Amino acid sequence: MKRDLDLVRSMLIKAEDSDERYFDIGVWEWTDHDMRDRELDTKLGQAELFHLDLMEQGGLIKKSVCENSDIVMWEITWYGYDFLDASRSEKLWNRLKREAKAQGISLTVSGAISAVRALSAELLSVGAAQ
Repeated sequence: MKRDLDLVRSMLIKAEDSDERYFDIGVWEWTDHDMRDRELDTKLGQAELFHLDLMEQGGLIKKSVCENSDIVMWEITWYGYDFLDASRSEKLWNRLKREAKAQGISLTVSGAISAVRALSAELLSVGAAQ
């Protein structure tokens, strides 16, 4: 399965729009009577679950299992909010993707953050000079 930054972005935007700090992924349920096997009972598809794992590996989210309930929850990290700040604007996000494609490079989370920081610094220096 390929990494899809558009899906990562949309999942983070949806999470940020919620009023909750922690976001419910689903519940671990035992699949046999010996309680050796369990699977996650969730409404999320395989692509979303795969990307949650990638987002955790990349430091965008922090995932945890509630000790007393087997509920799987996650929250956005500081780095995740940095990515949201870099990609929140649809216009800017599409521009970043176009520019990366035109240069023949893949857009990454850190690349998007760096590009927006550089653009912001440029715009702020131009504004201060005027």
